[in-house]
Amino acid sequence: VVFFDLAQFKTNDDIGMMYRIRGLWIAHQPVTEILFSHIDVSRFLIHLYQLAPEIPWYGLYLLLPICIVHYLISYYGMRKHGLRGLVYVAAYMVSGGYLLFLELQFTISSAAWTGSGLILLIQQIRKDRWVWPTWVGVLFVLLGIMVRFKQAVIIFICFLPLVFFFSINYRSQRR
Repeated sequence: VVFFDLAQFKTNDDIGMMYRIRGLWIAHQPVTEILFSHIDVSRFLIHLYQLAPEIPWYGLYLLLPICIVHYLISYYGMRKHGLRGLVYVAAYMVSGGYLLFLELQFTISSAAWTGSGLILLIQQIRKDRWVWPTWVGVLFVLLGIMVRFKQAVIIFICFLPLVFFFSINYRSQRR
């Protein structure tokens, strides 16, 4: 999607941040201060651009969490519902879910990182020990916070009822 120039930035904020990180346009050298994101995110992107400037790292940085959250939704949906889960995912994509892949924005990426992490954490509630998906879930939530803190908090608040429900439901099943 990014390599074939099918995706577009949803707002001009992302274009400005990409140019600042690459050291183009107004900034004549890479700048680590970008809107709403943690400084280490921009440092990492600057390092990637210095290693391989021909790769659209900023677009990939926005697209990666969107791919991950869709993969997790598809995986757990099909694991729980079989082929019916695949039909649900296909219906979601046809009804507009594909737009998330074409209209990139750092707020959406923050929501996708946080959502991915919380999906993994919710799936791990039933486990009696912390396994690798738990740690990956924590890492994804932290990435969501680093990309845009307020958006991550909103997603976390939206997921809290699910976490609470699954925790209570699991505890009652164990008794």
